[in-house]
Amino acid sequence: MSAATWTCTSCTFINEKPHAVTCEICATARAGTVIDLTDEDDDSLQTALALSLSENPSAVNDIDNGTAGPSFFEENNVKREISPGEDPSPSPSSTTIAPEPSLSFSRAELERQRLARLAKKRPLESDAEDSSVLQSSKHARTSSSTIPSSSNKCWDGRVSLTYIRSHPKSNHVKFEDVVSKQGLTKAFFAASQIDQSWLMSHLPPTVKLVVAHSDRPRNLPPWETSLIVDKKTCLLFPPMSPEVSYGLMHIKLFILFYEDSIRVVIGSANLVGYDWEKLENVVWYQDFPLRSRLADAVVDVDNDELRDDDNGFLGQLISVLQEMGADQIIRSVRKGDFSKANASLILSRPGIHRSSKCGLPALPHVTRRLVKLPREKQKYEVTYVTGSLGRLNWGLVRDFVKGAVGDEILQAEKGKSKGKDNENDAGLRILFPTEKTVKKSTLGVQGAGTICFHPSNFTPSFPISILHDGISARRGTLMHAKMAVCLPKSTPTAAEIEVCDVKDADGWCYLGSHNMTAAAWGSRVREGWKIANWELGVVLPCRAIAQSIGTDEGKKIPVPWETPLKAYEAGDKPHMKAFEDL
Repeated sequence: MSAATWTCTSCTFINEKPHAVTCEICATARAGTVIDLTDEDDDSLQTALALSLSENPSAVNDIDNGTAGPSFFEENNVKREISPGEDPSPSPSSTTIAPEPSLSFSRAELERQRLARLAKKRPLESDAEDSSVLQSSKHARTSSSTIPSSSNKCWDGRVSLTYIRSHPKSNHVKFEDVVSKQGLTKAFFAASQIDQSWLMSHLPPTVKLVVAHSDRPRNLPPWETSLIVDKKTCLLFPPMSPEVSYGLMHIKLFILFYEDSIRVVIGSANLVGYDWEKLENVVWYQDFPLRSRLADAVVDVDNDELRDDDNGFLGQLISVLQEMGADQIIRSVRKGDFSKANASLILSRPGIHRSSKCGLPALPHVTRRLVKLPREKQKYEVTYVTGSLGRLNWGLVRDFVKGAVGDEILQAEKGKSKGKDNENDAGLRILFPTEKTVKKSTLGVQGAGTICFHPSNFTPSFPISILHDGISARRGTLMHAKMAVCLPKSTPTAAEIEVCDVKDADGWCYLGSHNMTAAAWGSRVREGWKIANWELGVVLPCRAIAQSIGTDEGKKIPVPWETPLKAYEAGDKPHMKAFEDL
């Protein structure tokens, strides 16, 4: 191995950037380095540093007895429940609690480190020149609008593929297109992998943050689900279930609060540059206007009753946030008008469930609400691209196909359905790359660290007949997307797909964080339905349109895979990597 390269201690990826402080694949901090912010203008950094340093240190201990009060987003505090027998006054130990992982979001420390590094890098003789440049930059920023123009808003929603450096295209989005700095006042981010310095470089220094992830500090009391870093930053740790022995907070959800609107973003990309520049991911986002003051006066935004907005989206979103423990942002979310949402959410929550509210059992309820599908499953087919594969079996395949066409799953008989397990008309085609495809890709095997299939899962009973090679339409690109499209089998291969009204839909499209694994969707157990991971996706009503007709670019659903699909041939094996069953 070259002296200029280094191996990640977490995922074993060989990084080629000698000065990188985090792994390009998993964002794990490089051993012996300190994560800090990427280069920014001095005045922005000084502003952020001043804000951090001026904060009252006692804000970290702003913990009371759980009485009603403003949320973290509305004021600079977070409320929590005091455990039985606990002294409600702050204890010395609680004042020093700090995250042990590299994801600390300590803004003051990050800014100190960056300013110190900039001072060392900048020659003294260039001070005058730098000063004039900074003044010019500052003037340019202050003279421009701080609120995104209406042309940048996406009021009807949009599905996009992420930008790839090697395949630049105008209709592929960059992170800064989805998460705009301008006018951003508050933000909620949830992801399983977060490169702190990369994320903060894309945000204004004054933004209030709630960040949900699974890297829970070991010294955080077990009854705590959140941690205040400073007056503008709160870390959230969605609870895992004692009923499962493993699991992951795998949700990719961003809620962005601007001065005139709220943007909701759901997709398959983590908060790391690698996912937004090198791997192919998919993202859905939609802007929602704020309610008028008159509407807020009529509707109590503090009321615990969930308002449906005539379509249920707001109620679903608030339910997801409540399950995750993100009560800090619910009041702000309720200020949005979600009446134009043409989508439904599907959540997976760790635990053993006896109802159809989570995971795969929730799919038929969502699909029945969005589109009237006939019960004959052989008339429909689901194409599903996944970033990771689990220990699949024909039982899970049958359950997924049932849910796809609106048939109940949880109440179904546990016995095997009639017919052969290896029938070719199973109604499900799974796209996952072969060893050959990964080796021939631009990133190669070393770049496929988060495209996982454990060798022990490839058993003789694995349903290999439904596997198709995961070849991207952007040749040489590795697909990290999690996306499923259900359409009539008679749909022409070359047809385009667009989002449509429910009354015009003949199918549906899912995209989000769910891989095709039992950990994500769940599996049958004696007590009910067992789910290991936190997952979230969005389901949209859609229809197929002939290419000769064309689609409205804003409504088009760009599928990442190459058509026609290529089934696994004799001797083909899926790309295998021993990693978590995501």
